[in-house]
Amino acid sequence: MLTNSQRMAPRSNRGGGTMRNEWKSIGISTALILFNVALMGIMGTTMIADWVLHLFSTLIIGVIIYGILLSGGTYLAERGIRDENLGMAAIGVALLQIGYGSFGAAMLGYAPTNLFIPILAVTAFVTGIIAVAAAALVYGTKRDFSSFRRYSTYLFLGVLLTAFVGTFTPVVAGIAFILALLGFLTLLVYEIWETRKSPEKVLLNGIGIYNAFMGVFVHILRIVAEMYLRR
Repeated sequence: MLTNSQRMAPRSNRGGGTMRNEWKSIGISTALILFNVALMGIMGTTMIADWVLHLFSTLIIGVIIYGILLSGGTYLAERGIRDENLGMAAIGVALLQIGYGSFGAAMLGYAPTNLFIPILAVTAFVTGIIAVAAAALVYGTKRDFSSFRRYSTYLFLGVLLTAFVGTFTPVVAGIAFILALLGFLTLLVYEIWETRKSPEKVLLNGIGIYNAFMGVFVHILRIVAEMYLRR
């Protein structure tokens, strides 16, 4: 017969492996996030920021183009990982980096370059607190958050509708911003839940968390940048 310690050993090992996989996913997402934030700062000193701002001067056009860019990047990254096609996955991640990097650069474009680092640091701190709160919700309650991906899809569809109306009625544009932020928040909760549920999907989870985190980040960045400019 097995002793109690022998019975517990395999369970403990599985638990340790699970935690290691989750930390690996966090490490991957953190590396991608840091690179993307640095890319924002670099792009913010170029004409790219002006191009993006010009693109969003017609709100619905900007929303559609960035929706396609980010959705396409997400699809290619996830499909590439599932099919073990690292080339496709790399292209998908590159599209996400370009999408978030250029959008973040446009938000920084409102501020002088000497404020880039403070603005990015405050944004990273606030978004990090939000991510920790989302993780506490997932790991603390152990609820089933599988429906949150569906909720995020509904919210993003709402962004399209309100962006279309907001193009002609500027007061509605603010609703599109709020819906987009809520969409990425619910997606972040889902991706953290997915990491807890399926920790063996290390790379897929890492990219999923990175994608959702950066979506929240760029929206918080806009708020922080505007606050600095009002000072």
